[in-house]
Amino acid sequence: MKGKAPGFALAEVMIAILLAAAVTAGVFAATLSSRLALEKSDDKARADAIVHQITGILGNYQGPDPTDAAHPVDTSYAPNGCWDIPDSMGGCSGGWALTAGTHDVGQLLPAGLAAAGWTANYTVTDNGSTKAISVNVSWPQQATGP
Repeated sequence: MKGKAPGFALAEVMIAILLAAAVTAGVFAATLSSRLALEKSDDKARADAIVHQITGILGNYQGPDPTDAAHPVDTSYAPNGCWDIPDSMGGCSGGWALTAGTHDVGQLLPAGLAAAGWTANYTVTDNGSTKAISVNVSWPQQATGP
């Protein structure tokens, strides 16, 4: 009677390799998922900081409507000498930062974010004696796969 030779059967080795591959793939998937979540939270934190900056700037423009011809307003105390947010060259369009409608403020973004496709604007809604302002910062979504 012959005894069995010591060692492992091919099926046992294949199952061990399959299990090791499954564990390795799970670790890589978890690492990639946490990395993408961290990048998304970084983008959201940047966007929140930009929204805070824009609302802080808009706080400087509270006051009477300088475009109201019936009640002229002295621009000598206006931020930057005008009542709108200056463009990237420091010029004024002659409008008012709190005029109802959507205002593009992409010039306030850091150059690197603007080049990467980020956009920023705010919308002013006139509610009679008050105004509502909503700020929108958008950025391109990161690819989630190969």
